[in-house]
Amino acid sequence: MDQKRLAVALALIIASLAACVAWGAAPTGDEILVQVDQQGEFLGEGSLVTTLRFETVYADGTSSTNLFGALGNRREGGPEYSLVYFLEPADLAGTIFLSAKKAGEEARLWLYLPALGLPKELVSEEEKEDSFAGSAISYQDIGGRDLAGKYRAEIVREEDLTVGDLVRSVYVLSLTARPGATSDSALETMWVDKEEYILLRAESRSASGVLERVVEFAALGRFEGKLTADRIVARDFAGGSTTTITFLERRRPAIGLPDGLFVPESLATFDPATYGLTAR
Repeated sequence: MDQKRLAVALALIIASLAACVAWGAAPTGDEILVQVDQQGEFLGEGSLVTTLRFETVYADGTSSTNLFGALGNRREGGPEYSLVYFLEPADLAGTIFLSAKKAGEEARLWLYLPALGLPKELVSEEEKEDSFAGSAISYQDIGGRDLAGKYRAEIVREEDLTVGDLVRSVYVLSLTARPGATSDSALETMWVDKEEYILLRAESRSASGVLERVVEFAALGRFEGKLTADRIVARDFAGGSTTTITFLERRRPAIGLPDGLFVPESLATFDPATYGLTAR
């Protein structure tokens, strides 16, 4: 099964805290892509606790369901952290995925398996591009990527896009890899909200133009007055799987999350109940 995953998937999952950006003149495609990166930083500024469900249907008709609790922490000028705790199913409970990203650097990724009791850093491209919990999303997508650093973008048109029961005005961008950059597909097309600069849809195609993956918002909501994803659908046509991601809860913790929580050495003692994360 092809493990290459759509590079923009993480931006779609975490664009729920995007802020409005005012332009003095019409932006270029590259400027829009920079804004997408900024709006798509994992869980936005500050600390956030999220509960979400992945439901995946595979090519053979079988399916799986996973429940996760996610903690995110980001301060202006500081590192970006994310911790994803597996709540369900029971046989995966206690597994933890950790991402830590410093400005201008690729994210470092770790996977903690309770049976081993030690975190393993995902170093190779094969490990990073492997399927996250059997879904149509990869570990690297969850860890985040620098789109503006890897791609050039050109506006090919402007149009309206229907997302659930809403109609949003969007820029449609065509992306090409920057010289020397490692890109994840030959051709990318992205639909970016014109008002709040978040990704609403993305397509990935092979060099011959065959559609390989689509990630799109299926329902929109608001959190703290900002446009958010309530539900996202990721379709991997190469592997034949479809993953529906539903956001069940978003909340700010009473006290900001400490950076010391997001280090590999702390994973073995992480207690999800401390942050109100429980199976349902």
